[in-house]
Amino acid sequence: MTKPGELTEKKINIVWDGMEEDSSNGVIAILNFSKPKKAGSYDVKISYEDGGIIDGNLQPVEVTMYNGSITVKGFSEGEKDSCTVNGHKGGKATCIKKAVCSVCRKEYGEVDPTNHEGETELRNVKKATCTEDGNTGDTYCKSCGTKIKDGKVIKALGHKFTKYVSDNNATTTKDGTKTARCDNGCGTKNTVVDKGSKKTNPSQSPKIKIGQKLQNSVGVRCAITGKNTAECIGYVGKKNSVTIPPSLKYMGVTYQITSIKTKAFSGNKNLRSIVIPSSIRTIGSQAFFNCKNLRNITIKTPYLSKKTVGAKAFKGIHAKAKIKVPKKQKKAYQKLLKAKGAGKKVTIK
Repeated sequence: MTKPGELTEKKINIVWDGMEEDSSNGVIAILNFSKPKKAGSYDVKISYEDGGIIDGNLQPVEVTMYNGSITVKGFSEGEKDSCTVNGHKGGKATCIKKAVCSVCRKEYGEVDPTNHEGETELRNVKKATCTEDGNTGDTYCKSCGTKIKDGKVIKALGHKFTKYVSDNNATTTKDGTKTARCDNGCGTKNTVVDKGSKKTNPSQSPKIKIGQKLQNSVGVRCAITGKNTAECIGYVGKKNSVTIPPSLKYMGVTYQITSIKTKAFSGNKNLRSIVIPSSIRTIGSQAFFNCKNLRNITIKTPYLSKKTVGAKAFKGIHAKAKIKVPKKQKKAYQKLLKAKGAGKKVTIK
C-alpha cells in the first residue's frame, strides 16, 4: 500500500497506518524525482529509523532497503526564444489584415480598425446651391469601408444678380424695370426699377447750348460741341490718375467725347497717369504740355494722325514716360508722338 509523503528538509517521511489485513508483502512508497538541471549520475539513498516500522503487536518489522542511482543521459530546456514560449513579435496589423510575426512569418493577433491601408474615397459629396448648403464629402477607407473623416459644410451660395437687361417698359411718367437671371445658373429672376430710364417728353426737352460745360463724378470736365458730341476741356479732381470717359450723359442725352481741347491738361503737375478712350478723334495743341510728372499714358483710339494731333501736344511730359498704343498703330504712333513732343527716352509700345 502506498501512503502519502511530504517533502520536509529534503527528507520524505512516510506514515503507514496499515491494519492487520494489510500484513502481506507490498510496496509502501514509490519515490518520484523532478528532472535535474543537467545530465549526469545521481545517487538515491533510502533509510529509516530503528523501530520506525512495527507490526500489529507493536514489534519492529524487518525491512529491506535498496539504494541505487538515477542516470540522466540527456537534457533540454526547450526553445526559449520560440514564438510558442515567448509569443509573436513584430509586424503591424491593418484594418483588414492581422500582423505578421517577424520571427515565424505567421499572422497573429487581431486586425487594427484604426490603421487603414490602401486608397480612400469621398462619399456624400454635395454641391452648394443658391439656397441649400453643400458638403465636401466624407472620407472612407476603400479597403474596409470605414468612415475616416467627416466632410465639411459648404454654405449656400445665395443668389447673385449682375447682368440686368432693360424690360423696355419705361414711360414719360415713370421709370421702367430691368431684369437679371441669377449668375449661378439656378434660373431665378430678379426685377428691379431701372432708375433714370423714364423717357423724355419731346415737348419738354431742355434746350442745350453748344459750349455748355459738364463734369462727371471724378472731376473730368467737358463741353458740348454738337447734338451728341463733346470735348474734354480739363480735370479738377484730386486724383493723379485720370480716365477720360468715352461719353457723358446729361438730361437724358448721351454725348460722345470725341476730342481733347487745346491746353486741356497743360501744366498739371499732379497728373501721373491718363487713359485716352477710343472715341477721341483729335487732340489739341499743348494738351499735355509741361505735365512733368505724367509717366503713364494709354491711348486706345486708332484715329490719331499728324493732322488731328496739335503741336507740342505731348511736349514736356516725364522724360521716361511710357505710352501704350494700339498694336496696329504702333509704328505710325511712334513717329507721330515723337513729332508732337514726346522726348527721346519716352517708351512707346
